Amino acid sequence: MLERTHLACLATLPDGYPFADVMAAAAAAGFEEFAAWLLSLDRGREELGSLDAVKATMDQHGLRVSVLELLHAWAGGEPAAVADELAVVQHFAAVFDPEVVLAAALVPALQADAVSALRTHCQALAPRRVALEFLPFTGVPNLAAALALRDAVDQPNLGLVIDSWHFARAGFEYELLEQVPGEWIYFVQLNDAALEPWTDPIAETMGGRLRPGEGAVDWPRFIGILEAKQLSCPIGSEQYSNAVKAMPLVAACRYLHDSVQAIITDPATRPGQNR
Repeated sequence: MLERTHLACLATLPDGYPFADVMAAAAAAGFEEFAAWLLSLDRGREELGSLDAVKATMDQHGLRVSVLELLHAWAGGEPAAVADELAVVQHFAAVFDPEVVLAAALVPALQADAVSALRTHCQALAPRRVALEFLPFTGVPNLAAALALRDAVDQPNLGLVIDSWHFARAGFEYELLEQVPGEWIYFVQLNDAALEPWTDPIAETMGGRLRPGEGAVDWPRFIGILEAKQLSCPIGSEQYSNAVKAMPLVAACRYLHDSVQAIITDPATRPGQNR
């Protein structure tokens, strides 16, 4: 069985609620960890007055930031922007002490010095782990590209993010995933992809992800591959969904938590149209 499966992506929860209410609802649903965007934490700071107050509110509810997102300027930004972004991430990391910092390319092609920039980030953040995420519409479009970039950067604290939506849209590299050592996987995000892609992949990834089991992922195979690796990394929900955003907060937290637990407990579950 997979462990550490009680993680939510903070940015996927409904908007417009007081930060303390979000923490209470997440904890009541069974979540223990967050993957948190800098923007989400900064909104908490605006409401509560400081990042220390944000962390204290999380602590009150037994919640922690295990994954901090996002380093992306390394892939296509000016040197000053790359350095500024790293400084901001280091500041937030000093407060929340995440075990993983997520890095991804958000541009269609990597700049010439992207490898050296990411290497510098890994060195600056060590011994903290840096997890590289592939996104099909970027300069790191699939698992094969992420593995090649990891080799090029050649830093011991650089690993991978496996997101099932990106995995699906990148072409289901199941055989390649089987070959990836478990110790290289630092974070797993669970959600599903519709059988027919949207015409706008950005709109789909930010608003059209499905509950695990409702789409195109072969969940018995996917979960089986991950279980065989005996992962100890954070694993949880990242279902960016307009429908989930429209739910009441408490209902959305329970839905997201229970969706992940259901697919892990029984990967053959088919609540929707899964093939």
